[in-house]
Amino acid sequence: MFTLISSLIIPNPLKSITWPTTHKRYLEQRDAKMHSAAKAQIKECYEKNKAGHEGFKSLTTSMKVRLRSTVGENYWKKAQDYLDHFLKQKRKGYTEAQQKALQQQQQQQQQAGQV
Repeated sequence: MFTLISSLIIPNPLKSITWPTTHKRYLEQRDAKMHSAAKAQIKECYEKNKAGHEGFKSLTTSMKVRLRSTVGENYWKKAQDYLDHFLKQKRKGYTEAQQKALQQQQQQQQQAGQV
C-alpha cells in the first residue's frame, strides 16, 4: 500500500521527498495506534482518489488534510520538524558531496596539466 503512496512526490528545492513516508516513519516510532489510524486515512484517500470522488481529486491535498486531522497538531508539527531535519541533513550531505566532487575535478585537472 505505501509503495503506491510513497511514490507521491512533493517538489523540494534540493531533492524530491516523500512526505507521507516521512510522517509514517515518525508515527511508527512514536505511536503504533496513531500510525494505524494514519495508514487507514492514507489508504482511504488513495482509494477515493482512484475512484474519482469529488474532494479527492488532489491526492496530496486530501491526504494532508485528512492526516493532519487524524494525528492532531502535536504529531503533525513534530513530524514536520522531523522532515525539516531530514531535509537539512540531505542539504548538508549534498553540499559536502559537491565540494568533494569539485576538489576531485580540480586535482584531476592539475594532474592532467602536469603530464
